[in-house]
Amino acid sequence: MLCDVDGVLAPIVRRADEARVSQGTSLLLSRLARRYGLVACISGRSASDARRLVGVGGIAYAGSHGAELLEPGAAQPRWNQAFKSHEAHVKRFVSERDTPELRRLRARIEDKGPIVAFHWRDVPDEQAAQSHIERIADEAEAEGLAVHWAMKVLEVRPPVHVDKGQAIR
Repeated sequence: MLCDVDGVLAPIVRRADEARVSQGTSLLLSRLARRYGLVACISGRSASDARRLVGVGGIAYAGSHGAELLEPGAAQPRWNQAFKSHEAHVKRFVSERDTPELRRLRARIEDKGPIVAFHWRDVPDEQAAQSHIERIADEAEAEGLAVHWAMKVLEVRPPVHVDKGQAIR
């Protein structure tokens, strides 16, 4: 049994740190883990953050859209090293764009390890924030980084293909 976290186990919320998985859902996943050979949660978050959010230690977590795997009971995830090797480049790129203008627009930056997300949901001027973030996306691609769009979110990623399908496989 494989479950996505945000938007499935936890409802989509304004800020990523406001997401919650209900206690009932966590208990159900724990019971299912004792009955099935594989129960796992797959997330765009880091695997450790997904485990913290779901709250069940006896299942597997695939994080960072499939770039990392945190096996049941493991203390640290295993990473796709090609993906992880670009983390410093992504962080440098984002830190250079954490400007007073971005803060004035109230866009939020979420550090997800080698992936960094720009959020503009529920900011005072969503259109202006989106336009600014679209320029950031163009700059990221010009620097050889990958971008991924979601619901009022831009993720800047390493230029190594990963996806949740890979995590499932």
